[in-house]
Amino acid sequence: MADGVKNKLLVVSDSRLLQQAIAVGAAKWCDAVFCEDPSAIPTLLTNNPTITAAMVEQPMAKGGGITVLEYLQKYRPAIRRILLATPNDLSAAVGALHRGSAQHVAYAPVSPADLEMMLAPTQRPAARPSGAAPAPLMAPQTQPHYQHPAAANQSQR
Repeated sequence: MADGVKNKLLVVSDSRLLQQAIAVGAAKWCDAVFCEDPSAIPTLLTNNPTITAAMVEQPMAKGGGITVLEYLQKYRPAIRRILLATPNDLSAAVGALHRGSAQHVAYAPVSPADLEMMLAPTQRPAARPSGAAPAPLMAPQTQPHYQHPAAANQSQR
């Protein structure tokens, strides 16, 4: 949040109950801006420059959520894009994650812990004091390869 302005979450859903639940759950990190018609998104983005995240419902009466996320990826790539899917949308959700149009997938009802993971500002690790040596790199611990006793006596051709 810069200069006391709270970031905004664009909630694209045609379910008023879902909109309200997300708004209440996300209130700690951002204010919600609601949209039921995807054709209104360009205007909302223009009028709300502090939109930093978008949660888009996949099954909507006026269009698919993945199409909306692809639009946001193209025209506002800095916005964190969250797909709110149903269990029936698993293949579409995986495809959206693979293409990068969705950065997170959530399933309703969205828990406060899920909202925190997706919306809370990330914490950066504390800077190392100048002159301090970096932590030593450790080799990964590996286990010796197990070979069945009967296979140990067989020749490898």
